[in-house]
Amino acid sequence: MYLSENTPEAQAMRQNVVDLVKSQEPTNFTLALQLMKGGGFVPQTITPIWRYVLENPETKKEVNAVFKQFLPERAYALWKLSFEYEENLSIFAVRCFDELAEFEGFGWDNLTKDILSYTFQDTSQTTTFAKKHFLYHPKINQLKLLQAMTTSETDLDLSSFGLTHLPEDIGDLEALTFLNMSYNKISQLPESFYKLTNLNNLYLTDN
Repeated sequence: MYLSENTPEAQAMRQNVVDLVKSQEPTNFTLALQLMKGGGFVPQTITPIWRYVLENPETKKEVNAVFKQFLPERAYALWKLSFEYEENLSIFAVRCFDELAEFEGFGWDNLTKDILSYTFQDTSQTTTFAKKHFLYHPKINQLKLLQAMTTSETDLDLSSFGLTHLPEDIGDLEALTFLNMSYNKISQLPESFYKLTNLNNLYLTDN
């Protein structure tokens, strides 16, 4: 299929498909699915499609028709489950993406950027997603995850997350002025922590 070819033209077309999906416009989204159905799968679209379906559940049937054609059987089953059981959304999503990790062009960094930016808009789900499934996942960039969790560039609340350690590069969040790490199990801070020279409020109760 032409989208799978290793040519500059195919590469440009794959990027066009990704851009169509990420536009989040219904017409563009449908066009991207049609292009993949006839031309081959583009793994870089997985995470933005997942996010789009969460926000537009009426598109599930249209997406499933394409994904059933290309995804491995187990990954496809987990894909469908991730939308059918909202209380276990994160469990099935993570398992699905683990199954899809074999696709060239699919990356966990995309998951962090495209999916977590959606899920963390609902603060009631923050602890469930981060603590149980994402924060210590070996394929996820912890620093990017923490950035996705910040309520602003300056505030980060990690209280009651069950943390045992912080990412080594947390010092790169130099703009932080407020950091709450209370009610965790952190016994040692990484060396880069001392780069957070703008911190005005630091809470470490019960560690």
